[in-house]
Amino acid sequence: MLRDCCCLLGMALALVLNSGVRASDQAEIERRYHEAIEASLGSESADHESLMRAIVADAPDYEPARAELGEVRIDGRWLPVDYAQHLASEDPRLEAYHELSEKADPERGSLRLARWCEKQGLDYEARAHWLNVLQERPKHPEALKRLNAGWRDGELWDLTLAAQASERARELQRSANAWEKRFRQLEARHTVREEVLAVLSTELDAGAIEPIERRVERLAAEPGAAAAERSRQLIGAWFDAVDRLDEVEVTASLCRTAILGDEAIRSEATELLKSRPEFDTMPLLLSALIAPIESKATITRDAQGSLTYEHRLLHRDREVHSDHRRHWTAAVNQLPSNDRLVTQADWAAARARVMYDTRMSTILPELEFRLESQKLEEQVAAHNKTSEEMNSRVLPVLRAISGLDAGEDPVAWWKHWQEHSGYDRYAPQYDRSYDFDTIDYYVEAPPERRCECFIAGTPVWTRTGKTAIEDLEPGDLVLARDPHVGGLVYRSVIDTTVREPSPTVQLTAGGETIVATIGHPFWVIGAGWTMAKDLAAGDVLSTVKGPLELDHVENHADRTAHNLVVEGAANYYVGEAGVLVHDNTPRQPAVGLTASR
Repeated sequence: MLRDCCCLLGMALALVLNSGVRASDQAEIERRYHEAIEASLGSESADHESLMRAIVADAPDYEPARAELGEVRIDGRWLPVDYAQHLASEDPRLEAYHELSEKADPERGSLRLARWCEKQGLDYEARAHWLNVLQERPKHPEALKRLNAGWRDGELWDLTLAAQASERARELQRSANAWEKRFRQLEARHTVREEVLAVLSTELDAGAIEPIERRVERLAAEPGAAAAERSRQLIGAWFDAVDRLDEVEVTASLCRTAILGDEAIRSEATELLKSRPEFDTMPLLLSALIAPIESKATITRDAQGSLTYEHRLLHRDREVHSDHRRHWTAAVNQLPSNDRLVTQADWAAARARVMYDTRMSTILPELEFRLESQKLEEQVAAHNKTSEEMNSRVLPVLRAISGLDAGEDPVAWWKHWQEHSGYDRYAPQYDRSYDFDTIDYYVEAPPERRCECFIAGTPVWTRTGKTAIEDLEPGDLVLARDPHVGGLVYRSVIDTTVREPSPTVQLTAGGETIVATIGHPFWVIGAGWTMAKDLAAGDVLSTVKGPLELDHVENHADRTAHNLVVEGAANYYVGEAGVLVHDNTPRQPAVGLTASR
């Protein structure tokens, strides 16, 4: 539960407005920040620091720029990370905190430690303990208030991000209503001129998603309708516009269109998806696959006349494998017995009579069993027909944008993506249900968990300095980049992993070498999260000390490796230079970071 809480505290897709920037100036500050990031990729890379200094001079609390300068907020002050680590290593408050932590009750000490840290001004440590409190008591009012968090549809959200996500939804709905009205006016015309469509394509935004998808659905159902041609023109204008719209909502809409539109529209949408990041498109498409239900039913009668109906339904979904078993029995009555001696003929007659009575008495249960089996089989057939129809639309899109073919089985595609991404995107649990008395059963174990990692000795930037990755434990605070605000923060480790010897690559940059498993993602400026095996000399890595060009990449020996799961941020910094890397969780869009396509 803690991992779910930690992940959901930061899953809104809106960029937080920094308190030091007026809303009217926010767009200008963001524009300058993006230009500074772009400049770090070219000949002006030496100006990176000066450009960021100019931004914070005008917007002192603009966190993305502070992060690019390697500064973190401590006790209300912006400090260089290495200096903040030095201060923390000598802070008597932290020394007292560690003493209290060692003596605290593992089950009930979190609340006391959280309150103590609050009083001492140890905000990062307090946050970790308030989260522990919510693990024990999900609706604890004080913990929710201190974290500025609340429950929303069963998930824990930061209230600021939740409010912004809600406002974003309302904004998109208002925009959708306006676009719908405008589209209807255009469709009412006999023809729509090309110049009108050209202007329209420059004005379209994410708010047009709902009206456009409504027309895609209409065309798929009634391709010969009178307004079909004008609807196709509007959809064409939308397709011309989407290349400049990189919002996640637009990518999701293109995926739906590529699956549900008519043949021509599906083809165009698929081509557009090819230019978008695969870690945006592939998870959305894979989630649309529907695995068929495997069904097996038997009705048997044993030598005593007992009737047994067994029915197994197995549905292998991405996250949960549902395994339902039904075992009903209509048992034979016991043979009559008494104390008198009987002849062989008496016994045989009695047995025949009981067998006849048993068979007659189980006729109705047998009919019920067969009807129940038939009903379930019809439901399974309906599901599998839907599965086949949906998959026949999704699979061609997957093949087109990935260039691969994992066959027709959704499970094979999910496993392929797990192996390709190197992360536990496909780690199903079994949801077993049954209605029977007793039965021994065996089920296939979930696929082995994958995790991409670093070799022992790799330094990780923590609250008080650098620590070898293998020495970190749950509860330790590591330096991370807030994926929503964009600033540097300290977040707690909530899990550690160790992987058996696996292929690695050795990266050399700035005179330092880092050895990582081939699938571990690094943040590349201009490209976003990139697996180690796909890195190349010349790529620019994001570090605590600014952009760092990668000098050399080479394959390395198989090594045992380690990884972390980091609360709320899903990333951390490694190496002497502090290189930004992802943790052992599925990748999410990093709104507070900049990676132009």
